Amino acid sequence: MKLFVSSTTKDLEEVRKRVCEQLLQLDIQPVSMDWYAADGNSPKLFDENKVKECDALVIIAGHFYGSSPPGEMKSFTELEYDVAMASGKPLYPFLASDMFPTLASLREDDTRHKKLQAFRSRLGQDHVARYFDNVDQLKAEVAVAVFHTLRPRVSHHNQPQEKDATRHLEFTLGSILDVINRMASNSFRLKSWSILAVTGLFGLAVFAEKLQIFFLAYLPAIAFWVLDGYFLRQERVYRMLYDAVRRQTSPDSDFSMNAAVYKDQVDSWLGTCLSNTLLIFHGMILAVIVGATIIMFALTS
Repeated sequence: MKLFVSSTTKDLEEVRKRVCEQLLQLDIQPVSMDWYAADGNSPKLFDENKVKECDALVIIAGHFYGSSPPGEMKSFTELEYDVAMASGKPLYPFLASDMFPTLASLREDDTRHKKLQAFRSRLGQDHVARYFDNVDQLKAEVAVAVFHTLRPRVSHHNQPQEKDATRHLEFTLGSILDVINRMASNSFRLKSWSILAVTGLFGLAVFAEKLQIFFLAYLPAIAFWVLDGYFLRQERVYRMLYDAVRRQTSPDSDFSMNAAVYKDQVDSWLGTCLSNTLLIFHGMILAVIVGATIIMFALTS
């Protein structure tokens, strides 16, 4: 099974590579412009042939329209979409949400921006598109969307049982994915709340000219750090559960959502809190609090 992964390069090159890695883990061969070799055909024709060679198209639309082949008005990504549609290939469209980070320097001119909006509307209206906030969520969404390509072939007399198992598996994977997305969303909100709470207390301390209020900032900073570690650990546990469930292809499998059996296979709560990403983010907030406290103490003494 070969899937063509289409996206713009300037803003989504790393995202596309991560999705390709996810597909390889699912025993699906990804094809993208990252792996193109030299060819004598024109870029447009070469790209069209690569799309036609694949069984389906995964299209990732961000907030950048992208470049076009010489003499063409449409971008490579939209042309790849047109080829897949004309060939009757299955399509898996994914749209970056407004929360997905994009560099301001990648803002295109109004003409290309309008083309982008029209293309995104086309994907959203003509297909059941899924939205993503970050690359990890996208990888999970892709895994669920292409699940049917992983389903083993069975004999005809087992088809009713297989259909029931497939529906059960799809529901279980979707439910696990919802939990993963909720954990990731909670982690994002906690980081925002931590910054808002600390900033608010700083403002109050300066306005009231009371050093004691600065010490209150340690409470939300530490509390949100601990909670962030909890949600990140839960997310990791459910990702392991997701990976285990998606490998259960037997109709007799029990698609359990019990993730407790995987807790010993991830870092402890404390270990997760001290992971590189959380240590840098929350540690920096605590360092700012300490520095502000020292400065305020020096000014008031």
